[in-house]
Amino acid sequence: MVEFSVTLTPQNSLKCKTIDFKLVVKSNETVSNPSSEFVIGRNRECEIKDTRISRQHAKIELRPSNSSANCHGLHFVNVGRHPCLVRDEAVKPNQAVSLCPGDKIGLLPDEFIYEIHFTVNFGTEEEVQTVKPETKLQSPVSSSKNSLSLKSEAATEFKAKEASMKINNMTTSPTVQVHTSENCGKFRKRDCTSLNDYFKSSPTKIRSNDYAKKTKVSLENESESNKPSDGRVKTSVTKFALSGSWHSIGTRTQCGFYYKPALPTTLSSFTGLKIAGFDLDGTLITTKSGKKFPVNDDDWRLLFNEKIKNKLQQLVSGGFIIAIFTNQNGIQSGKGTIEGFKLKCTSIMTLLQIEGFIFVSTMKDIYRKPRLGCWDHMVSLIAESLADAGKGLPSDCELLDLKSCLFVGDAAGRPANAKSGRSKDFKCTDRLFAINAGIPFFTPEEFFMSQKEEKFIMPEFNPNKVVESASSVLPENCLPIKTSEIVMLVGYPGSGKSTLSKIFESHNYNIVSRDKLGSIEKCQQLFQSYLNKNSSNDNPTMRILIDNTNPDKASRAKFISVAAAKLKNIPVRCLVLDSTEEHCLHNEMYRILAKTDHKPLPYLAYVRYKKSYEKPTTEEGFSEVVHVPFVPNFDSEESKKLYCMYLLER
Repeated sequence: MVEFSVTLTPQNSLKCKTIDFKLVVKSNETVSNPSSEFVIGRNRECEIKDTRISRQHAKIELRPSNSSANCHGLHFVNVGRHPCLVRDEAVKPNQAVSLCPGDKIGLLPDEFIYEIHFTVNFGTEEEVQTVKPETKLQSPVSSSKNSLSLKSEAATEFKAKEASMKINNMTTSPTVQVHTSENCGKFRKRDCTSLNDYFKSSPTKIRSNDYAKKTKVSLENESESNKPSDGRVKTSVTKFALSGSWHSIGTRTQCGFYYKPALPTTLSSFTGLKIAGFDLDGTLITTKSGKKFPVNDDDWRLLFNEKIKNKLQQLVSGGFIIAIFTNQNGIQSGKGTIEGFKLKCTSIMTLLQIEGFIFVSTMKDIYRKPRLGCWDHMVSLIAESLADAGKGLPSDCELLDLKSCLFVGDAAGRPANAKSGRSKDFKCTDRLFAINAGIPFFTPEEFFMSQKEEKFIMPEFNPNKVVESASSVLPENCLPIKTSEIVMLVGYPGSGKSTLSKIFESHNYNIVSRDKLGSIEKCQQLFQSYLNKNSSNDNPTMRILIDNTNPDKASRAKFISVAAAKLKNIPVRCLVLDSTEEHCLHNEMYRILAKTDHKPLPYLAYVRYKKSYEKPTTEEGFSEVVHVPFVPNFDSEESKKLYCMYLLER
């Protein structure tokens, strides 16, 4: 009979408590029984109450080793629906991995992390004794038995059970050896995956690998007789573990999250840092399933295999800081989870064997590409790291060397390529992100495969050019007058009607605004009351402005006909704001980003306006139709800088 005494020690949360349990298996058992497994979950034994942990989240169980059905090893089995972590590597649902003393087990990416330690006890089925480090125990059967250590007795027992395994001369494995009282202090770290390994390891406590550092395990050369049957030769394997941590970003927890690596604390010669930025999907990875979108968090592979890994490692060696920026709509819409995506990113970075920033935007806010919220946040984190280390920058030095920075992405605005079979790029977002940041841009094919630059199509609306070419003042015929008149505004939502109406309101115009009143009926009632009030005066000076979209003749006639019936001599001037739909959508996004209290408009409002729009003419009853140009007005340089960026995902 073999007994494992297991202890799970919490590492990073007050919600976790130490868990102690025992697993027992008979020496001739080849299948699991209730006493050879322990369920970790939201239950009394584990004292976990967090609803993110299922009642049966994972199991610790004894399983037969690969070498012998009679030799069991401790395994972690994910029985939940979401990935777990063992040794900082993802364990998929229904997957089992072997455990060693000191391994870290994570039920969630950032919480409920335990360190496992265990001792192996063995004996007859009626009696079990514990092997204590460097302590010789007398045989429990008879006092007349020789005073042999229980360790040596167990080794003899295993030698008898597994005659094919020549333990004493180490022909079974080149990395393990039998430890007796003479050599028990001379052993090395090793991965113990079965009970056989525990007996051949030192009786002292096996030290765990450092959870936050790279470790390297060298496998000694095997003889020809011990090579695997498939002809493979064991080589050195490098284990890589990330040393950073995950954080939320934005004013709301759903805004996004990012991974922060260990940051530099010095600048060589103060020449500026170099950032190598990358999109994720379609740039570094693609789907294993071949589908356009991943079916789950495990549906990924490197886009260009080893070329991507080698290129990124070259960049790190060249002094670049790696940063990944990705928009993930699926998380916000419920098609994925934050925990699952964190595990996915951890697996990707571990495979690439690099450290770097990972920024994940889940909402349509300032942190979403092509907007620079995540980029600016990254720059501030780097600056804070230098400041904390007492390494301030000289006054004449920039933190980043923008000319040496770069960004790589597949959303580049390229039309379909018949020769390569590549379909049209769905957007131009990544290229616009690089333009906003002021850094060079490359497609994955250009950067990783050294292909020539392809043609691309930029959005028609360029905010920077619009601001540069815009007039600083409104034309005279677009301004208020001192005599009586009725002014009707016509334009898209976000075209600047509200801003223009404030100018007229400051000149004592009565404003009829649907944004304030809520319905067209209330607007008509207020307009009628203004007409009645002024018509009862013998010498009125009546000035009214109608602040609605007023796209078609029918909506405009509701006001023009009433005005003509009441006051025939009062002119009605039509001011048409000429901003295009794309320009107005840009204005709307700017208002969302710049004003925390602004309520976003649905895109349907723009669709309805465009569909119902009829060009205003004087035949409708207007005294004149004036087209109002775009005149920008910013309260600060920061506001202007934000407006001049590409803000829309195009």
